[in-house]
Amino acid sequence: MSVIGTQSEMNKQSHRNPVRSSVSLRAAFTLIELLVVIAIIAILAGMLLPALAKAKQKAQQVNCISNLKQWGISWIMYTDDHNESFPSATPRGQWVTALKNTYNRKPDVLLCPSATRKNPPTQGNSEARGDTRTAYRFDRSDITDPDIATDQDGFVHASYAPNGWLFTTTKGNMNSSGLFKKLTSVMTPTDTPMMGDCTWRHAAPGHPPDQTESTALTPPSGPDLKLAGTYEIAQFAMKRHGKGISLLRCDGSAGNVKAVTLWGSFQWSVNYDQGLGQRYFDNSPQGRWLY
Repeated sequence: MSVIGTQSEMNKQSHRNPVRSSVSLRAAFTLIELLVVIAIIAILAGMLLPALAKAKQKAQQVNCISNLKQWGISWIMYTDDHNESFPSATPRGQWVTALKNTYNRKPDVLLCPSATRKNPPTQGNSEARGDTRTAYRFDRSDITDPDIATDQDGFVHASYAPNGWLFTTTKGNMNSSGLFKKLTSVMTPTDTPMMGDCTWRHAAPGHPPDQTESTALTPPSGPDLKLAGTYEIAQFAMKRHGKGISLLRCDGSAGNVKAVTLWGSFQWSVNYDQGLGQRYFDNSPQGRWLY
């Protein structure tokens, strides 16, 4: 190799080395640059997480409505097989037994996807009330059918309940005059609730002459109060999905309804007056948080 060629190759290498050295130095991040990248990631995460949470809530609501539609089919099939009659309400878990073909095939259909967490066990065999995100627990005496599947603790848990006036019998503070008893007795099926998100096993909103309990239409004054069963409409009145709940109607349709519409937009019992119900809510300031 000539001296000229060797010198030329050395010159090329001398020109390459500074570039390679510069690139290797720029390959490392400074502390400031790293902090900037972390800050950008945090900002992007802060923008994405609420959107992802909202999408998850929407998916849960869609699945909840799907569950209720399955129950609607089950209720209608039951009445078809029993001369259009609804089941007995005594004991109040009778509806699970009556519709056990649906329940035993898919027990999770009793749980709203937004309220699958089961209420912590309490002593004895009594029920445990649910709330916005928690399923309630049936009293052992409510469901005595040995064919009904139970959870590991021996109880049945749920986060839905039927309209208490869709039965052939009643008990306690409900007058039989308010019972629909048969599906054919429901004059406005699109306005009559059949089943929905609920914090207890059975709820019968109403007023005299059907409902004798004075607190039956009283709105809850806040979320997740676990009020006694005499606060009938309060069992449905919550914000489980947005500002309301999922509700199944007697025509088989299901969808999301705002909690504030429960008083004046639905025919809960035979003699229920929607105008009276709306005025009751309007005059009850403790329910303003439901808007």
